[in-house]
Amino acid sequence: MEIFSSIDFDFSDEYFDSGFSSFTLEDNYRYMKECLLGEKILPRYRLHNVNKKLIHIAGVLTNESGDVCALYETVLGHIDMKSRKTSEMQNDFLNNLLLIMKDNTKHPINMELRLKIKDLT
Repeated sequence: MEIFSSIDFDFSDEYFDSGFSSFTLEDNYRYMKECLLGEKILPRYRLHNVNKKLIHIAGVLTNESGDVCALYETVLGHIDMKSRKTSEMQNDFLNNLLLIMKDNTKHPINMELRLKIKDLT
């Protein structure tokens, strides 16, 4: 069961040239299991939640046995670079993120995430 996958938000040059960016607003790191030298570690990410102004991403590092060694969460703010404040995403950009989130969240995470953002509904 794949609860984390690789994600691409398509933060293209055109997106940045249109005057928008994203800033990290909050991070949370948790270390659960030591990773040993030479051990293969796999990073996995998922878009956990999104609303009109915020993006919540979760990532894990797993070892060869599939044990979660570390969990990372971040909340990004969608920023209008002219005002340097959070702003609502354009509909096409938001809809793309919603599609990614729908695919990424098909399977529940069996661990508590500490960061939260308000849902769209």
